[in-house]
Amino acid sequence: MIRRFLIIVIMLGITVLIPAHAASQLETVEISGARLSNTSGASLGDHINIGQQAQISANIKNNLDQSQEFVYIYQVKDEAGFVIELAWITGLLSPDQSFNTGLSWNPDTGGAYTVEIFVWDSLIDRNALDNFETFEVIVS
Repeated sequence: MIRRFLIIVIMLGITVLIPAHAASQLETVEISGARLSNTSGASLGDHINIGQQAQISANIKNNLDQSQEFVYIYQVKDEAGFVIELAWITGLLSPDQSFNTGLSWNPDTGGAYTVEIFVWDSLIDRNALDNFETFEVIVS
């Protein structure tokens, strides 16, 4: 009887004190390498010309062993902080899949801009799958 009691206490102690590890929502997909690139994927640096087509690109990787739906979103803010461009694409990442994604941006006004890239689970639920990435762009 005492032996059973001790086994139960030990099992409960292990269950309570050593939690199972599960990937948090922000660890499910990883964003890296946010950049401006041309249609061939080559980096354009942080300076482009008015009317020059650029891809706002990033690498995303599914860190799960199951498929993950995602929405890749970018927004471009002007010097005053106003969003002047917003675009997104949806997709499905296979387990452990890495994917280089990008959407076109064709600036029509010069200035300094901030690009923010987000990866969410969906446009409806809007749960971030990683912290957003940001970079600066000069258009002239």
